[in-house]
Amino acid sequence: MNALADIPLEDLLAEVRTRRAALLAKLSQIDESLGNRLEVDVTRAMEAAAQVWGIAVNLLAKAGRSKAVADARQAAMMWLRQQGWTLIEIGVAFGGRDHCTVRHAVKAVKDKLTVDEDFLAKWLAFRSLLEAPGETLQPEQP
Repeated sequence: MNALADIPLEDLLAEVRTRRAALLAKLSQIDESLGNRLEVDVTRAMEAAAQVWGIAVNLLAKAGRSKAVADARQAAMMWLRQQGWTLIEIGVAFGGRDHCTVRHAVKAVKDKLTVDEDFLAKWLAFRSLLEAPGETLQPEQP
């Protein structure tokens, strides 16, 4: 005979409810942890890009198109893409930009890295800031 057949239906349902509640609680913890990680990633990327390119962090999510702002924004977008962010997630983090804009940013960084020595030097400085363990970023200058 089947062992489940010997267990009263009410007991089975109670066990299912208990396990479901435990699973939902664990999923909630994972969601919260992931949300915190994503927030930390975008904040670190924006702060590092702003520091290396010498701009204010708040300019990265605005519509500014100066070379320094565009280069810093594109570098931060590229780094986030390398961290596994989707194009849509990155666009939302940068002021609601379209995924096509993010795709363009990733391509632009790849292109600039092969032809623009100044951009390459800043990219390497940016990456080293992000990848240094325990490295603290300088606060934004007023």
